[in-house]
Parts: sequence; C-alpha cells; structure tokens
Amino acid sequence: MRRIASILIPLALVLSCEKGTGRPSDAGKGEEKVPGTVQTYVYSRSLKVSQLYDVTVNTETQMVLRTEEPHICAFGCSDTVKVTVDLLSGKAESVAVRPLNKGYRYRQEDDGRLTLFLAPLDRVVVEFNGSSENPLFLFANPLEEKPAREECAYYFEAGKTYEKTIALSSGKVYLEAGSYVSGQIHVLSGSNVQIAGYGILNGVGGSKPVFINNSDNVSVDGIILVNHDFWSTLATQSTNISFNNYKVVAPASSNEQGHENDALDILGCSHVRISDCFTYCHDDALCIKSEKWLYKGKVEDYLAEDCIIWNYNNGTSLEIGLELNQDCSDVHFKDIYCVHSGGGMNSGLQRAGIGMKQCAGGTLSNFSFENIYVEDAKEFGIYLGIYKSYASIGEGVEWQPGAIDGVSFKNIHIDGPAPYGNVIKGYDNDQHSIKNVHFEGLYRNGERITDAKSFFNTCVNSSVTIE
Repeated sequence: MRRIASILIPLALVLSCEKGTGRPSDAGKGEEKVPGTVQTYVYSRSLKVSQLYDVTVNTETQMVLRTEEPHICAFGCSDTVKVTVDLLSGKAESVAVRPLNKGYRYRQEDDGRLTLFLAPLDRVVVEFNGSSENPLFLFANPLEEKPAREECAYYFEAGKTYEKTIALSSGKVYLEAGSYVSGQIHVLSGSNVQIAGYGILNGVGGSKPVFINNSDNVSVDGIILVNHDFWSTLATQSTNISFNNYKVVAPASSNEQGHENDALDILGCSHVRISDCFTYCHDDALCIKSEKWLYKGKVEDYLAEDCIIWNYNNGTSLEIGLELNQDCSDVHFKDIYCVHSGGGMNSGLQRAGIGMKQCAGGTLSNFSFENIYVEDAKEFGIYLGIYKSYASIGEGVEWQPGAIDGVSFKNIHIDGPAPYGNVIKGYDNDQHSIKNVHFEGLYRNGERITDAKSFFNTCVNSSVTIE
C-alpha cells in the first residue's frame, strides 16, 4: 500500500488574485496594498516538507503538504491577500493558473516567480512549464472560528497527528487548522451531525473515509480529505446533506488500474447542497447514483455550485450514472469549472466532461447545467446515453432501459481536444429515447454552436434544440 507523504514548503513567489473578477493582470511591479490578514497553519513537524514549491502569503512562510501527486498549501485570510510561489526545481519558464475561466489576476516575475492575489474560498491549481504533473493546490479559507471544545464530540488540535476512526450518530467533529488525522469518519443512522474545520483527514488505507448513511441534516465543511484506496466520499439514503468548502485530493488508487477513488458520490439522497468545493481524483468527481449494492433511493433536490474539478486519467467530471434504477429529478449544476477531464485512454467507457449514463429503469427529469467550463476535455466532451452497461450495475439490480426527459444546458463551454466528440444516444425511438434536451449558449473551443449536427458526432433517438 502506498503512503501519503506531506511536505512543508518555505518562501516563494507572489500570487495575486481577486475572486471572480475575470480581469487580466493589472498589478504593478511595486508593493501592492492588500486589505486581508493571513492565518498561517502550523502542522506537526513529523510531516515532510515539499522540495518543489516555496509559498508565502503576505510575507508569511506557509507549510506545503505533499501527496504522491499534488502539493497542497492551505491558509486562512480575512480578505484579499498576496501570495508568492517559487518553483524550487528547474527553471520556471511559464505558468498556468487554473481554472482559467475564474479570471484570477496574476503575473510571472522576471525570475520565474508567480504573483497572485487570493481571497477567502479561492481554490487554485498552479502548473509550471506546461506540465500537469506534481501541481500545486492553493486553498484560501475564511478565517478560522473555533468552537468550544465542550461543544464537540471529537476535537483534533493543530500541530498534532492522530490515528482515529470515528462512527457517530450526532454531534460535531472538529479538525482544527493544522491538525492531521489518519482514519475515517462515518455517520450512521444519525441526525444533526457536523464535520468541520480546516484540518486534514488522511483516509488512505480505509474504505469510504467519509461515509454518511441513512442520516438527516449532516454537514461537511472546510476539511481536506486525502485518499486513494476507494471511493473518497459516499452519502447514501440520506436527506439534508451539505458539503461546503470541502477539498478532496485523491491520487491514483493502489489497485492495478489506479482508479475507483471517486471524489464525491451521492446515492439515493435528497436535499443535497454542494458548494465551493474542490475535487481531484482518478475516477468520477461529482457523481450521482440511485441504486447500487444494497443502497437505493430517489435523488431529488440536488444542487452543486461553484465547484472546481479535476478527474485525472479516469472517470467523468460530472457523472450521472451508471446505477440509476430509481428516479432522479430536480438536479442542478451551476458554475462548475473542470480544469482537466479524463485521460483520453478508452472511448468504450464513455468518460466525459458531462455524462448522463442511464443503464437501469429509472427516469431522469428536470436536470440543468449552467455555466459549465470544461477546460481540457481529453475524451468525450458531453455524453448522454441510454444503453446496456458494460458492467454490473448493482447487487440484485436487473438492467432495463430507463428514460431521460428534460435536460437544459445554458452557457456550456467544451474546450480541449475531446477526441471522441460528443454524443446523445437514446436506446430506442420510443419511450426510451432522450427527450427535451435544450441548449442555450453552447461553445466548442470558443466557437458558438447553433446546430446539433455540427457538435454531436452521434445524435440518435433523441430530441435536441440548440439556440
């Protein structure tokens, strides 16, 4: 089994960004004034320091933690702060600050350093020299407001490491900024549960390190989850579930294929809110299912907004399917930024930036996708299909064709090679066709598309309109 190594990072370059401005860099070469104060997290010295990046925020040196793939730097701030990042190995010829469509203000200095302004809830991917290997993730949190310890069922302190697996049905679990907990947190038949803080949960070696089952009113807020062995986050048969400012960093799995480490799976849940989250994984990122194994239930009232996604090598960025034997309705994705989507390896798996894959008997209705930016589609751009699964879709679930009726797309951007194109494919031309699909503002590599035939290389057994 692989182990995750965290790595500290010393001083660095200056990054500068204002959240959501969408403006090009206009920062001068002088000392920019920033209104924000910074909160520096202090981790245990048993965690190794990064040898690749140096980071400072408002001149304060930050610790940078390292997984087997990305490097992670998290800090708190009250308002806009100035961050500097230095590449310590090799020469920094160029830099990309992603998501590109977030419009962060930044500049690269003459000596190669990066300067960027970040504000609370900004989540940034930094890639030097055109490479997506060993990227740097920057997470700017709001200032930490710690609860009283007596209010918490479990409280993990900054600067310490722990080994702890938790199963609870009520109460609060708090990971203080700078804490590092190796283990799992499971909420089973619970209600009114909070998992919060800016600390790190290291789920490596476990199964479903964040697992919510048969519960009501559960929130996950602020923490970073590091995982690579199986699905990272799974909520099943539950109601009123929320994930806010939740960061999943899931490098390649230890299995032969290197995947099966989905970031955030919702299975048979209703009234779900996912906001300001970040996911990096080697399989599906934000995923919806309605029946698998012994779990099942309708999916209703789901909203994911302002999320940043990177599914590396495998999987689909926004995945509905495959296991959809129960109905799903009132499902909405808004302001989603997919920095890289898939690995371009296998067209037979229908992996895409946006995927609706109906392989069972349920009906998918009232779905919407608005302001979706797939910046680097490496397999399919969009794949909507009703078809027979290439694999088992769940214990005791018989395959039968379902239905897709009512999907709206607004301001959708598919960029990158997307070598397998885009597909809408119903099972037949009768009740199992794909119905009422409407696009308003569809773009392919910056060019607006107004004709389905020019965008979809396969468009059969479906009714599609584009304006």
